[in-house]
Formats: sequence, structure tokens, C-alpha cells
Amino acid sequence: MRKRIGLDSFAIWLSSADTSAWAAGYLPSSGRWPCSEIAGLRLGAVYGAEGLVDLTVNGRYPEESPPADELNAMVADYAATVLPKDHPCFFVVVGQFQGGGR
Repeated sequence: MRKRIGLDSFAIWLSSADTSAWAAGYLPSSGRWPCSEIAGLRLGAVYGAEGLVDLTVNGRYPEESPPADELNAMVADYAATVLPKDHPCFFVVVGQFQGGGR
């Protein structure tokens, strides 16, 4: 995982190994996602305080977005380990999916 934390933005890049490990439940913060449609793909996501701003899959803009529930759960689990709770993007990236409040 690579990340960039801006004053009011957050960007995350997950390798194919990262997405596979998450789906298999190898991270302490994740459960298994046995029917993953994202495992093995490379993801890049950029967020602002209002939500997702940009998304790439395998380095390209996808014709069809990956399943939102899986994408949100995966990014939230990874971002929770690096994004400060007082960051403007925390709620839209992590909090709303892991029970955190504003």
C-alpha cells in the first residue's frame, strides 16, 4: 500500500498483492471476502472531504466500477491504519464504513 495524505485529500494505491491479501483475510482488520471481484487488481483511489474523486483499476479508468461495497470495505480497512481520525476525509473514507462518527 502506498498513500498520500494532503490537507484535505487522501490518495491510496493498493497493489495486486494488497487486494488479494485483504480478500483472503490476511489483514488483522479485515474479514474474508471469498467472492471478491477486486482481489488481484491494482487500485488507485483519491478522496476529498465529500467522497471519492478519482478511481483507477490496473492503471486505467474502469469502464465498469468495481462493487462499491467491496471497494469501500477494502479502502476503509487499509486507510484506518494510516489516516488520522481528525482528517477531513476520515469520515467518508473510514468512519461511515466502520462505525466512526463525525
